[in-house]
Parts: sequence; C-alpha cells; structure tokens
Amino acid sequence: MAVNIQNIQPVSIFDGQNYELWATRMKTTLMLRELWDIVEKGVPPQTSETTETPTKNQETDLTKWRKIKMKDMPALQLLQHSITDSVFRKVITATTSNEVWSKLQEAYQALMEKTKDLRSINVTDLVGSLITHESKFLPDEEGNSEGAFPPRSKNHKGGNKGL
Repeated sequence: MAVNIQNIQPVSIFDGQNYELWATRMKTTLMLRELWDIVEKGVPPQTSETTETPTKNQETDLTKWRKIKMKDMPALQLLQHSITDSVFRKVITATTSNEVWSKLQEAYQALMEKTKDLRSINVTDLVGSLITHESKFLPDEEGNSEGAFPPRSKNHKGGNKGL
C-alpha cells in the first residue's frame, strides 16, 4: 500500500513570529503539493463577460479561468489554516492565495527589513514603526485593545508619557 506523503507532512503555523522561517517552510509545502505556481503567479482577472449566448471563445476562456480558480482554492485554504487567528485578521479580505502571500510578505518581511539592524534604530522610531505598521493592517475599531501597544489608562501615573 502506497503512503501519500502529502497527507503526513505537518504544516507550520505562523503566529507573527519568525516569518522568514515560516515562509520558507510554507513555500516548500506548496511546491510539494504543486500549488506554488498559482500562489506566485496569482489568478488572472476574469476577462470574459458572459452573455445570454456566449461565444465558443468566451466559454473556453471561462473554463480555463475556472480551472485556475479551482487550483487556487486549496492553496488559499492551506495558507488560511497555517496562520493564527490574529494573523488571519490581517489578510481576511484576501480572496486568492497570491493576495494572502503578498499581504503577509508586505506585513512581516517589510517590518523585518526595517528592523534588521537594531543598532541603527532607536526605541522611539521602533515603536512608531510598529504602530504605523499595525495600523496598515488592522482596521481602527472602537474599544479595540488588541495590538502591540494597548492604550494607556487615563489614570496612569508617571513614567514614559512621551512614548
């Protein structure tokens, strides 16, 4: 009896830490499952508008597009299930695997690049960078106390008021 290696490979879960390691493992997993090409290239926009009596070319184009879209679904699902809920909130609007991958790359790889050399960045700049970065990906919600820096209490006394 043959063993399907795809079913026994563990999937790494990304929690917002060590993006570079997770991305490398996930890319390998996607390549193993023959899904990396769709993640990398993305799903082209649907160009054919179907009419009441579609032409043969429109039917062919639509069939090709549907096949590509159906190949993207397992990749999208795999990516969605390989990130924690807090990370998923940052990519929840993505409808293709390419969008998820790009948003994660933009969010986490860009931040890593900015903060790689901690000798050249001071604490105030780092805090500002994290707050700006977080605001790009999280909608501003009333009462939202989640995030890297929860709001300070109005009754807070002393210390670091300038941050």
